[in-house]
Amino acid sequence: FQSVRHTIADLATQIEAGRSLVREAARLVDAGLPYATQAAMAKLFAGRLVREVCAEALELHGGAGFMNESTISRLYRDAPVMAIAGGTSNMQRELIGRAITAAARATATMSG
Repeated sequence: FQSVRHTIADLATQIEAGRSLVREAARLVDAGLPYATQAAMAKLFAGRLVREVCAEALELHGGAGFMNESTISRLYRDAPVMAIAGGTSNMQRELIGRAITAAARATATMSG
């Protein structure tokens, strides 16, 4: 049971980290500040996380998790679609990468 608790603890920690990314993006939206990069980071992280959490839950449930009528089986099948709904991971990475390199160029221009 200890390994199950450790898995649950790891997943809960990652879920909380994802919530923090979403809250930061929402805070920026509410403040009227640029938020696209933080929103892309939240989407990228959450998209990977939903697949990981579903896969771990399926494994923890064993054979019962694979039953077609089980909630976990449905979530496992739907996870890839949920991840793509906000834009593919590559789209999110491109947006994040552009923003970071643009910020680095701006910083280098100001200091040099």
